Amino acid sequence: MPPIAPRSRSRLWSAAALTIALTATAGATAASAPTTAPQAAAVGAPTATGESATRVTLITGDVVHVTTVDGKTSVAVDAADGGAVEAYELDGDTYVVPARVAPRVRAGTVDDQLFNVTRLIESGYADDATGELPVIVTYDGAAARSAAGTAQRAEALPASDATLPLPSIDGAAVEVAKDAAADFWAAVETDAAVDAVWLDGNVAATLDVSVPMVGAPEAWEQGLDGTGTTVAVLDTGIDANHPDVAGSIAEQQDFTGGDDPTDRHGHGTHVAATVAGSGAGSDGARRGVAPSADLMIGKVLDDGGSGQDSWVIAGMEWAARNGADVVSMSLGGYPSDGTDPLSQAVNELTAETGALFVIAGGNYGPGEYSLTNPGSADAALTVGNVTKADELAASSGRGPRVGDHAIKPDITAPGTDIVAARAAGTAMGTPVDGLYTSASGTSMATPHVAGAAAIVRQQHPDWTPEQVKAALVSTAIPRDGLTVYQQGGGRLDVATAVGQGVYAGPAPLNFGYLPYPQTELEPIVRTVTFSNDTDAPVPLQLTASATVGTTPAPAGMITLGAPSVTVPAQGTATVDVTLDPSLGAAGLYSGFVTGTGPGGVSVTLPLGLNKEPEVYDLTVTVLDRTGAPNRGATVQIGSVDDSSSHLSFPNLDARGQATVRVPPGTYSALSIMTELDGDRYTYTFAGDPQIEVAPGGASVVLDGRTAVPVTADVGRPAEGITAKLEFWRYPVTGESMHYRYLLGEPFTDMYATPTEQVTKGGFHLVTALSLAAPDIVVEGAGLPAFEPEYFVYAPELPEGRYRRDVVDAGEATPAELAAVDLEGRIALVEATGGQWSEQITAVAEAGAELALLYSRSGYPFAGVVERGLPIPAAALDIGEAEALLARDGSAVTVRSTPDSPYLYDLRFDEDGGVGTDLTHQIGPDDLATVASSYHSDAPERSVADVNASFAPWQDWSFDSFRYFRAPVERTEYVIASPGTLWLKQVAGYETADVVLGRMVRDRLRHLAAGDEVADTWFGGPFVPSPRREVLDQDRIGIPCPACRDADELFLWIEDFADSGDGHYGAWDTRWENSATRLYRDDQLVLSRRTGRGVLPAVAADSEYRLEIDAWSDAPWSWGTRSTTAWTFESAAPSVVDPEQLPDWYRCTDGGHRNCAFVPLLFASYDVPLDPLNRAPSGRTFQFGLTVGGQVGAPPPPLHRVRVEVSFDDGGSWRPAAVRPAGASGTYAVTVKHRKDADHVSLRIDAQGDGTRLEQEVIRAYPLD
Repeated sequence: MPPIAPRSRSRLWSAAALTIALTATAGATAASAPTTAPQAAAVGAPTATGESATRVTLITGDVVHVTTVDGKTSVAVDAADGGAVEAYELDGDTYVVPARVAPRVRAGTVDDQLFNVTRLIESGYADDATGELPVIVTYDGAAARSAAGTAQRAEALPASDATLPLPSIDGAAVEVAKDAAADFWAAVETDAAVDAVWLDGNVAATLDVSVPMVGAPEAWEQGLDGTGTTVAVLDTGIDANHPDVAGSIAEQQDFTGGDDPTDRHGHGTHVAATVAGSGAGSDGARRGVAPSADLMIGKVLDDGGSGQDSWVIAGMEWAARNGADVVSMSLGGYPSDGTDPLSQAVNELTAETGALFVIAGGNYGPGEYSLTNPGSADAALTVGNVTKADELAASSGRGPRVGDHAIKPDITAPGTDIVAARAAGTAMGTPVDGLYTSASGTSMATPHVAGAAAIVRQQHPDWTPEQVKAALVSTAIPRDGLTVYQQGGGRLDVATAVGQGVYAGPAPLNFGYLPYPQTELEPIVRTVTFSNDTDAPVPLQLTASATVGTTPAPAGMITLGAPSVTVPAQGTATVDVTLDPSLGAAGLYSGFVTGTGPGGVSVTLPLGLNKEPEVYDLTVTVLDRTGAPNRGATVQIGSVDDSSSHLSFPNLDARGQATVRVPPGTYSALSIMTELDGDRYTYTFAGDPQIEVAPGGASVVLDGRTAVPVTADVGRPAEGITAKLEFWRYPVTGESMHYRYLLGEPFTDMYATPTEQVTKGGFHLVTALSLAAPDIVVEGAGLPAFEPEYFVYAPELPEGRYRRDVVDAGEATPAELAAVDLEGRIALVEATGGQWSEQITAVAEAGAELALLYSRSGYPFAGVVERGLPIPAAALDIGEAEALLARDGSAVTVRSTPDSPYLYDLRFDEDGGVGTDLTHQIGPDDLATVASSYHSDAPERSVADVNASFAPWQDWSFDSFRYFRAPVERTEYVIASPGTLWLKQVAGYETADVVLGRMVRDRLRHLAAGDEVADTWFGGPFVPSPRREVLDQDRIGIPCPACRDADELFLWIEDFADSGDGHYGAWDTRWENSATRLYRDDQLVLSRRTGRGVLPAVAADSEYRLEIDAWSDAPWSWGTRSTTAWTFESAAPSVVDPEQLPDWYRCTDGGHRNCAFVPLLFASYDVPLDPLNRAPSGRTFQFGLTVGGQVGAPPPPLHRVRVEVSFDDGGSWRPAAVRPAGASGTYAVTVKHRKDADHVSLRIDAQGDGTRLEQEVIRAYPLD
């Protein structure tokens, strides 16, 4: 029985009357305060034309496919090891985390941003953008004693290169090849010296009156202009020839992977000139704050203005360790609590070198908690942006800092409409002339403060970074109406910082987060030190004040140890500031400690604290089905009253317990747990969707002992292909709280605990699964039927029944194999370590035809083997193995069905609560039937599909790919649920390098019980096509395939479509390409890749020609190239009829916008091809052709339709016979196939009133 080619992934689980349960292993811990940084559009969010598709390979090798159609988002996962995967949303971002990694994510040793699919896409780490994923690996102290040692360890990791040592954080940066990411991750998991793994995230630049505004000229008059100091600017490089910086650059270096620090973006030159520009290009009018300071230039952002964390850290290390007094960083990433690698590096390098890091607070305002890293570092002097009118800029990043609510930013400076040097050949900002440009943002504010810090360092070269920071912050000018979390100490005043000689610290003065009830807390004392660098004592009158909102803190809440203090000449004086936590209302307090003295002396020290509101303990305990604590469960706790007020995934302790602090109200606690039953996993949902928390708190036990099995019986043998669990909790106010879990292998049963019906908001528990005929069954007299799990990439048995003896081959050692006869038999092998492939090969060489492996470890046993094994191989659980061992030498029957003739897509919704009986008997009256035909260009081509379902309340689906071989005919049964929409996608070929390739998508469909549908996938020929949607009163707001308004064309023309009704697709950009060109009156007006999106138009009547070329180097033998051209006349729509589209269409997300159809013609082909897309050679052959407008548009009158064929890939053409057939625009085309030809190419030319279509398809279909 020679093996047949493997599918890429093994089946997941099986049962005749399938038992399913509901589970997970891990979650994530929500930040203790929300961020309001603008999020990327939700993963897969629609483009202007309403559809998007993105593939992202995770660091673990798992591949995530995100597709959005009309607001419905399908997230499909190709798990690297066939294991379980979980997904959730946090702060608007979508996370997809393999269950095996989730405990490390919860523990903080693996950065959760490595699995933040939203951020990965936004940061340019999707697969169509890069084939590598940058990470930072940090090591424990013993393993990271030298940069060389750290780099060597990182370089030794597989699939990695371009290692960059980062000794300040005991780490190294590594570029991981995505096609071998699974190997990299396997090595990381077994390297005990690895402390943590982080995404090497993206950071970006944070975009005449301002210099005098901060008091720089007064400092210059004292001879303080930065002379003798060095400021490092870490940015996009420098235009070293610009007159404002020429001669000021002491050193420069490129950290972006090249060897050229030239600024081709413009940001770095603008920033550097704001720090230390001479103003030579403007006769001195546009000098920087410290025009005599020396500059070190570190290019850490590329020519597009963005860079990786590791580039920035390397630049920081270089600058701080090579003499920089001040490091200016006008860049930022994401809101952070200050424990990320960038922020850690700031703190470490500040302590090590004495350099002061001046860092932008980011432009994610105006919301709270929007300040970004590395400005979130404790040691950073973090800068906000004010206008030249001293108004806080709306975009300026605000505090408090995420996590501990600390004061950030520390100071503000002018950053709006700042005119400074323009790098040659750049257009950043708003150019003023050839030498200068205007720009805005905290990027522009930061160099003002960096220049001021250089001036202070010139005056006090022996000062520490803390002293410089305190001097600048405590002499800044606070603005009324702003909190310290918006402005820190206030707007920079360098003249006072160097002129009055009195300052205070530490700056800022943080009292921290005070947990409720504060009546039990002791008073908190902070000591303020006032310093006097003058030659005379300075008396200061002291006050301390704070407000929560607009309400002043009550008397006695914040007190001073003395009402006044005299600071001695060249000395210091201290005063205690005491906070009484028992006083005052809850909330975020902002205030100042102020000291005023004679001659206008004034110091202000920002003060802040956060009093926790009335909250109580909500304690959740998770017990498994045996009653034992389950600390590995994922628990989601959220507010049912308002989900924005609380959503967390707490870690469970050894008691299976977690306590969260919540205000009184209604909450849900929903969990999924994994349990080991023998050597198989079971999964259990346990939850309470409605918990009342009153004063005094609440406790709840999620008790798996009450769980009932969830079963599905389809009345015939069936095994699981995929399964998932989703729970959704809809609050009274706010976004839904949901969590999804794709079940891994091998497992047996799933369970759910019954719940009461909710009375607030909504609750849904969803189980979705797909079933097919078991691919391998082992049975014998006196034995139950076993359904082993094929190893991933193992070959499979050809279809049929086989009677073979089972022989115990032990561990397949040479001695054991010499003692048995395996010729033509089934080898039963005890697996050892990870040597499965070697053991399978050994028994194959001994003559075995099938290897059945088992493990005595007591843990689930399944996994990946090497490609190209000589015989099929599958895994048994220990119970099945022991039954066969007892029959050593006896014959068993093996039934093989490698390609199931049927498939079931089932979905069960528990709405409002979970019932006590979750058994499901599925019959014909519950199902719709789809007769599916999957075509291919070669036998046994590996393909995969996913069928996402959406209930009326659901806009997000999380699913696994299902692998099978094409060509194949299959009857698919889909459960009929009122209002549920289905979105099916099929991925094409597979090679050793590409797992999933060309993708075809169906339209959203509703399938009712009793429906019978026929569907063909990958049927040729492939041609560019408009999206063909089902249009009815329930499908409102569909993007118009080809429409226009007064000055824009709106097109949704897909790269290709197959012959399936309503199908459309996109090329795999690793292999395939397209090019779009638009001409107007014979003039080229646009050239780009895609035929989807917005194109320019004019109101006047004009002739347009739209061309789309598509070509492929993919491993397909047909459909390799097409050229399509549309020539049409068009003018702006009439204003008399502002809505010229059917109700279901729209031009863009903005609605109709006086939108009308563009008269494009489209061709669809109905070619009767066999499953390998072949037509018979040497015969007369007829196929159907339909030419018409887009769906919903009036049919254009056609004057001529010509068809030509070529048998030499377009080298020569001959006419085909074309005659009308039935409805208008439908034709029968007759061609005579040559006997000696291999392929047929087609060319059509169709003309109508004011419109023409010319289309050429090379190798449209092969001949047999």
